[in-house]
Amino acid sequence: MDTSSRWERYALSLPLSRREILAARYAFALLCLGAAALICGVAAVGSVMFLNGYDLLEVSPLIWWAGCIGLALLMLDLMFAVYFVYRINIGIILFLVVCVVPVTAVYWRDLLKPEVIGVWAVIFAVLGLLGLWISWRISLRSFERWDAV
Repeated sequence: MDTSSRWERYALSLPLSRREILAARYAFALLCLGAAALICGVAAVGSVMFLNGYDLLEVSPLIWWAGCIGLALLMLDLMFAVYFVYRINIGIILFLVVCVVPVTAVYWRDLLKPEVIGVWAVIFAVLGLLGLWISWRISLRSFERWDAV
């Protein structure tokens, strides 16, 4: 959508530095992700408190929550870095992959062992946070070289 609406041309005409424009994009995305994380976190805690620790595939909802937030953060990192380097929006493709892979994996329960899911949740959370810094650096370096199209 940014490409078709020529967001780059508009953004670069604003009296803001490229760093400020990029920071606003990241801040807005993180704000939306934070709101979703808060809502889902409340739901996860509520399910633990009121449904006597209801779990999916014998894994606590809090572990699912941490893994999903980490995965969403990784998706955000990739989406921004690819967009600012190649000017290609891959958000829809990443969204489909993130949605299709877990749903498919549920049908293959042998791949989803409770002890492995917790480890993956931690890995996704750490990689998501580390990837945020890497994505910011890559995006900023690329965005600073953009020309007004």
